[in-house]
Amino acid sequence: MPSGPSGPSSKAPPSAVPDDLLTTTRDDLRAWDVPRRLPLVPLRSTQVFPLGVAAVQVTSKANVAAMRALRRSQSLVVVVRADAGAPAPESFVGKIGVAATVLDRMNLADEAVQVTFQGRRRVRIASVATEGEWPVVEVVPVPALEESRPELDRRIGAVLRLAETLARLDSGVNAESVDNLRANVEDASHFADLVAQQLPFTLQQRDRIVAEPAAAARLDMLRDFLAAAVEHAEVQREVDRLTTLQLERGRREYLLRQQLEAIRAELGEEDTGREARELKARLDALPLPDTARAEAVREVERLGRLSLASPEYQVARTYVDWVLALPWGVEVEERRPDPAAVRAVLDLGHLALDEAKRRIVEYLAVRRLAPEARPPLLCFVGPPGVGKTSLGRAIADALGRPFGRMSLGGVDDEAVIRGHRRTYVAAMPGKIIQEIARARAMNPVLMIDEIDKLGADRPGHGSPSAALLEVLDPEQNSTFVDHYLNVPFDLSRVLFIATANAEPQIPEPLLDRMEVIEIPGYTPEEKVAIARKFLLPQLLPEHGLGEAEISMSDEDLSKLVLGYAREAGVRGLKRNLAALLRRVATHKAGGATGPWTLDAKLIEEVLSQPVYADEQAQTVPAVGIANGLAWTATGGDLLPVEAISMPGTGQFQVTGQLGSVMIESVQAALSWVRSRADDLGIPRRRFSTRDVHVHFPEGAIPKDGPSAGVTIALVLASLFTDQPVRSDVAMTGEITLTGRVLAIGGLREKLGAAVRSRIPTAIIPAANEPDLKDVPESIQRALKIHLVKTADEVLKLALLPKRRAEPAPAHGRAPVARAALTGRRRSR
Repeated sequence: MPSGPSGPSSKAPPSAVPDDLLTTTRDDLRAWDVPRRLPLVPLRSTQVFPLGVAAVQVTSKANVAAMRALRRSQSLVVVVRADAGAPAPESFVGKIGVAATVLDRMNLADEAVQVTFQGRRRVRIASVATEGEWPVVEVVPVPALEESRPELDRRIGAVLRLAETLARLDSGVNAESVDNLRANVEDASHFADLVAQQLPFTLQQRDRIVAEPAAAARLDMLRDFLAAAVEHAEVQREVDRLTTLQLERGRREYLLRQQLEAIRAELGEEDTGREARELKARLDALPLPDTARAEAVREVERLGRLSLASPEYQVARTYVDWVLALPWGVEVEERRPDPAAVRAVLDLGHLALDEAKRRIVEYLAVRRLAPEARPPLLCFVGPPGVGKTSLGRAIADALGRPFGRMSLGGVDDEAVIRGHRRTYVAAMPGKIIQEIARARAMNPVLMIDEIDKLGADRPGHGSPSAALLEVLDPEQNSTFVDHYLNVPFDLSRVLFIATANAEPQIPEPLLDRMEVIEIPGYTPEEKVAIARKFLLPQLLPEHGLGEAEISMSDEDLSKLVLGYAREAGVRGLKRNLAALLRRVATHKAGGATGPWTLDAKLIEEVLSQPVYADEQAQTVPAVGIANGLAWTATGGDLLPVEAISMPGTGQFQVTGQLGSVMIESVQAALSWVRSRADDLGIPRRRFSTRDVHVHFPEGAIPKDGPSAGVTIALVLASLFTDQPVRSDVAMTGEITLTGRVLAIGGLREKLGAAVRSRIPTAIIPAANEPDLKDVPESIQRALKIHLVKTADEVLKLALLPKRRAEPAPAHGRAPVARAALTGRRRSR
């Protein structure tokens, strides 16, 4: 029995190796001379082949114990290859290992042993037992197979050819190793093992070679392994060749650029190449999308090749500057305020506008709960000067986002929105991209003012409304392409807010994508409060005056509002207050001392006569005269309607610069009165023997809309029945041919006009009852409001019994803005 490791726990130590095995030849090694029980040595990083020699540093505890326990050199062990970890010895049962002789061993520091193995032959592990600290296996021989020599020679030749090819392609394969292989072809099994040892195969590939007892099968494996290695080497050589060419090209370009820089330095030109490299470095630091990066890098490379004298140089440089100026990937962290905080921000800078504030608070509350949802586009619609832009700024403040603003009034070229192509001289990006660059963030609040004043499409200039549609549509704006940039730019994070003065003038495709929020005009009482709370504190420091130096009573403020600033907004009021303060500032600069009072005398002295005369309604009931109510862009207004009749042939005439809708309302009212002639006691012949003239005073002002229908019907009924109309009643409402009264818009402004005209009673459509919640309490308290459904109810409320009517006094009223008695939507 061969000798083996000994220890206190050893149960059956292996027998010693016979002395005649110490001197071996090849034939001796190939003969079956292996004991049945041998120590097992698993190796992780080395594979030992039959007849091969391998030096291994053993570090595992079991292997070290086994090696140190050997009594003398040339002891036999079974070597197997094991992957990382500590596999159980039982897992090696049935596997093929290599019986190897320990030729030499040397103990090392840190509990390691340097061992030299020489493989003898393949053996199969039949069983495993543990003796002491190391495993011992029982092995059986692996029988040699009878194989055809011609087939083996063919396989050997294929392996040699592939090995020679690999030696030419891979510098890591020594050609001398291939020559050694060629000198050992007489034994196919030994040749296969020698190839596996000499050439660079992986451990897993070598494991497969050891585990295969048939020489032909091993040669086939080696052929496949070498074919894959040759293919990999060919690819690697091609990659190396291309890399070398690239390096050579780069070296050549470097030398040429150095020469070019030297030439430019001699010519006194600026180093555009250095500038291009600096711009390239700045581009590399930006998180640009791939398409934008490719376009910008192309322009930078082009810039580096251009001379400063070239006209294309500035075009390319301007483009790169715009790309660098955009906030690619930069987003401001959005605050998510609670509804109470949002309302506090809105109240801080705006008085009244409760309905608009409520809608804004609801809108931002939804964003707080669903920040990733695509919000609808807000559109503030209201007269000028009511605070639409400042509301947008307040939304930006509440969200913590930057605020930008652009006006589209009169824009009739899509290039203003989409930008000009770079082929044009002085081309620039569109306004959208410019505002994004100014905001320095991808998620600003961007207000688009005057969207209702977009110019009409012009041939050759595109459609600005269609271009704006791409900007505002959440389904499209994530890939918005500005003609100047010519790359997609993401606008989906921008919060767009639009403003308009007249909703009917907004293009329908845009209006369909908007959530309209009405911003009504201010009542005189609200204007007085705004002047006291906001305007005066803002204007006093601007004019070098202190709060203690100026005083103004609410009565004088009300006179200023009613006489000089009756428009819906507060811009005129602010302008007039500034004029008064300039007069006071002049006195203070001249050495006078205050305090000063802004009273009625100073107002008349600075602003001259009131622009708006006091609206005093008809005081005496008269036939054919009634008080209508109109909505205008500057608020509500009183609109008297007059009619007279004279002997004639039944002709009917209407004057007062009326629009087509209002003329149709007159015709509808006349038809209704004629259809009710018997019920109203009107003789039929009166319609054919009398000429009628209906007039709307202040004929220089255009008027349109259907909401004067009930007023016209009342005037015609009064004229044909000779019944006077109450002078203390004002009314509004659209009339149908059957006498129904339909809803109208602008109710708040119209009732305000009735109060200013000192009319105590108002008649409105019953369908407008829900709109009364938007009318201030002060107006509702000053009026007795009647809700009517039919024109008959209007006649009962406004007509007086027949009597001799006194002539109507002349109306003296100052010009007002265009009257719009529209009934298209309740908001107007």
